[in-house]
Amino acid sequence: MRERIGDLGGHSPDAAAIDGIREVLLMHLDDQWTEHLGLLQATRDGIHLRALGGQNPLDEFHTIALKEFDGFFDRAYAAAGEALRQDGDLDIQAALDAGRARRPSATWTYMVTDNPLGDASSRAAEALRAMWKGRSRR
Repeated sequence: MRERIGDLGGHSPDAAAIDGIREVLLMHLDDQWTEHLGLLQATRDGIHLRALGGQNPLDEFHTIALKEFDGFFDRAYAAAGEALRQDGDLDIQAALDAGRARRPSATWTYMVTDNPLGDASSRAAEALRAMWKGRSRR
């Protein structure tokens, strides 16, 4: 990370510049993380439907999450670099001021056993039970 901060700040930034660049980078990492969590929330809201297609919702969620996370740090570094280099010049203070007004934060909890539709065998058993009850009423 230290090398990447040096890349963002030019050839040899001083300690104060490194601290400012680090803070800008953390703001953009937080932005990227918030965006990633929003996408995962949208995915999580419908992932249980994968069970109806015979897929394992947890495995599918994991696959989607990994695919979407690919390039996460590169996007954050690119966004921080753009924020720091307004009009081609390094302007740490302007990037910090712009980021402080909108700095997000997030805390999430994950449930990995949530399957409101049950597994395939429990759905089949329920269907058989419903068919059996329907026949016994006649």
